[in-house]
Amino acid sequence: KTFPSQCCMGINHLFAVWYTARVLKPAAIVESGVAAGHTTWMLRKVVGPSVPIFSLDPGDPAINYPGPGITGWRDANGMTTYLTAGHFKDFASVDWASLIPDAGMRSQTLVLLDDHQSSIARAQVAKAWGFKHVFYEDNYPLRVATSADDISCHHSIVTRDYTGIPGDAYSPQAMCGGEYPRTDHLLYKDKFGSECLYISRSHHESNTQFFSALMESYFEFPALFSPCNTKRESVLSKDVAQLTALGLPPPDWELWHYGHLHPALFTLK
Repeated sequence: KTFPSQCCMGINHLFAVWYTARVLKPAAIVESGVAAGHTTWMLRKVVGPSVPIFSLDPGDPAINYPGPGITGWRDANGMTTYLTAGHFKDFASVDWASLIPDAGMRSQTLVLLDDHQSSIARAQVAKAWGFKHVFYEDNYPLRVATSADDISCHHSIVTRDYTGIPGDAYSPQAMCGGEYPRTDHLLYKDKFGSECLYISRSHHESNTQFFSALMESYFEFPALFSPCNTKRESVLSKDVAQLTALGLPPPDWELWHYGHLHPALFTLK
């Protein structure tokens, strides 16, 4: 109702973010990837007016989404700090000791990564600053995260032999999803798929071991609702009528038709 044209995270992933923030009750939130700011709005509703939120994005919700269709939202609450547009700083470039001086507070901060960057690189940055709780949204399975698609790796010599949905970052699920590489070499992707290189299967296996050693726990969220026949059950049944009863749109009206990438929540040691 607040946003007639909702963007840019689908309901399944929004539910996972909502649940995480509601249960974790973070001392602060770092939101890397803001888009239209609708997730910021939801986070502010969940955590209340006094929790600091740091929103990072190369664009700005008010500038990039002026309406009248998708309309951006900026938090007027002084507890939200925007590192966006001309003030943008990447998560890895921010001096977090200045913005969140209390190390104990950083350990209780939720880092929300919706920025299409390599998960293993982001995890190392988070750990270096003492962040423990990390939510990774676009958690592509291995075959998608390392796909030779037509969208990513434009500056790399890649044989375009993939026709499925595109992936643009080396995700946690690529390492932790249990899918075994089918080839001797895989495409490692970072920075929205603009930086790519082939790595060997053994390199990928080493990454998996390294990533696992960083973590205290790892969890992938199920879909709230899915019309697809998948191995993983969704929270709700496939009865579309229940969506209306819950005030949710039918699949044809939902932004991503209830597509789901099993976003990951992991705790770093």
